[in-house]
Amino acid sequence: MKIWLAALLSLTALSLPVLAKTPLPAGGVSHLSSPSIETFELFNYGPDQALSSMRLVDVSGQTFDRAMRITVNAGSESYWHTEVKTREIVPVTAEDTMFFRCFARAIEVHNESRTAEIMIYLQHAGRPFDPSFMRPVSVGSEWQELMIPFTVFRSYAEGSAELNFGVSKGAKTIEIGGIELIGYGRSLDLQDLPITRVSYVGIESDAPWREAALHRIETHRKGDLLVEVVDEAGRPVADAGVMVRMTKPAFRWGSAVGVPRLLEQSEDGERYRQAVLELFDIVAIENGLKWIRWENPRQRAETMQALEWLNEHEKLVHAHVLVWPSWEKSRVAGLEQMAEDDPEALRVRVADHIRDITTVTQDLVDEWDVVNEPISNNDMLKVFGDEIMAEWFDLAREYHPTARLFLNETGILAAPVGTEADRRHARLREIIDGLQARGAPVEALGLQGHFAGDRLAPMPKVVELLDSFASFGLPIAITEFDLFTDDKQFQAQFTRDFMIAAFAEPAVDSFIMWGFWDGHHWRADAPIYNADWSLKPSGEVWKQLVREEWWTDEIARTDTDGTARIRGFLGEHEVVVQAGRFDDVVLSGVDIDRSGSRVRVVME
Repeated sequence: MKIWLAALLSLTALSLPVLAKTPLPAGGVSHLSSPSIETFELFNYGPDQALSSMRLVDVSGQTFDRAMRITVNAGSESYWHTEVKTREIVPVTAEDTMFFRCFARAIEVHNESRTAEIMIYLQHAGRPFDPSFMRPVSVGSEWQELMIPFTVFRSYAEGSAELNFGVSKGAKTIEIGGIELIGYGRSLDLQDLPITRVSYVGIESDAPWREAALHRIETHRKGDLLVEVVDEAGRPVADAGVMVRMTKPAFRWGSAVGVPRLLEQSEDGERYRQAVLELFDIVAIENGLKWIRWENPRQRAETMQALEWLNEHEKLVHAHVLVWPSWEKSRVAGLEQMAEDDPEALRVRVADHIRDITTVTQDLVDEWDVVNEPISNNDMLKVFGDEIMAEWFDLAREYHPTARLFLNETGILAAPVGTEADRRHARLREIIDGLQARGAPVEALGLQGHFAGDRLAPMPKVVELLDSFASFGLPIAITEFDLFTDDKQFQAQFTRDFMIAAFAEPAVDSFIMWGFWDGHHWRADAPIYNADWSLKPSGEVWKQLVREEWWTDEIARTDTDGTARIRGFLGEHEVVVQAGRFDDVVLSGVDIDRSGSRVRVVME
């Protein structure tokens, strides 16, 4: 089941004896049968078919009179091992605005937080599940109102959608009642409806991790520039104006781009290209360099055209991906059968692909994801063992001697706490250790950043993990960042904090989002622009941080000894000096680095 259409609801229990409903705008239509509580059924899908049980109970003193009481006996790490669901839902149309509400409380829990976790989701009743929303919630001992406005991802005919509560994560007894699913068509926007606000560990304005991170940014991301101004005779020029403006940051901020959209000759295509030029220092090719597309002559030609355009405009290119070692993800026909019939032929097939794509693109690509997601997508590793990855890195180095070579992995920074997270962290360390022991030319580590409800990272843990993986001595890139939520203010807050956490880690030198515009994004929930090109709050955050707060634009004046001192962000700068009767002097390509820089300007 896909779990990336989500946003975390961290809820504070209310202690009122009777919890009133939050008023809603008029015009909504119920999409559930009445009484809806009686249409829900419990299903145990996990290995324990007696994992959970459910019965209806009477409720007094609330705005509803019956609730589902659900008991989870032992608990599971997967929400959906027990689902409580209904399929008696009135047909729903794609892009309609919808509103979900229920009330819930925990009767009995067995954890230190004294809260119970539930996952709520509306999805297709069968594969592909493609949920329109999926939210984990945490409830305490008092009734809490849970409100989720959302946009319907796809149309659902009668009986083809299901409203689910995934309840089996952790042993508990909970009650859920007052369930509503209301449709507003397209008469309202999401912001017109109430929402239970989202949160995460470390969101507080005075969170200690953030103060420490900002201090690290000041320490590690900035350097000193000493500008010495003299006349032709070498005498100091006092009170000269010195302007220092960044032209290229040392840290690379970027996004994945879609090849068809980048080449599209339309108004949207033009705006797309302009955004790439204005906002990003490095660009990842989203799909065009994946194996299946590279072997399609038309798509290969389009990808080459896109690469040439990016190079003409002096954008660094992050190429994705040489080997995604999964039959399903590589999508190349015959690989699985080849592995069974003649593994050596498969080895040669992969090697030929690496040679072909790296050789053809050599002059247009700056870095490669050599291996992508080997922890979960590891069919080829089961055939050859981990050592095959070292061979792939060696081949990439042979055929592209100058590209920076990446190991790229997902699920490390998202949902970084728990048994499964610990297993993934240990497995990635094992892979890196093995590659380095074999002398493989792994030159950088890509840590993906797809965040969603049950994969929303506590910021202190993000900082801890980045520090931990920096111990391998490899540069780290944040790759594929996005956050799935319909709460745009929350999206902006989390984006800001995650960018701060990443920028504060000295080992991190790149940050690449996985698409920037809803009109071309794999889940239509991009970080910067809405589909109509209006700027999202998270887009305002990106521009403010990347092109303002973390961008040198300083003015100073020389003192009596003809020197001016500027502290700026690391990267290339333009220095302009103005001094009365002298001609202006412009110096380009002045580098500010951590060790400090010095330039001498002679005024004529």
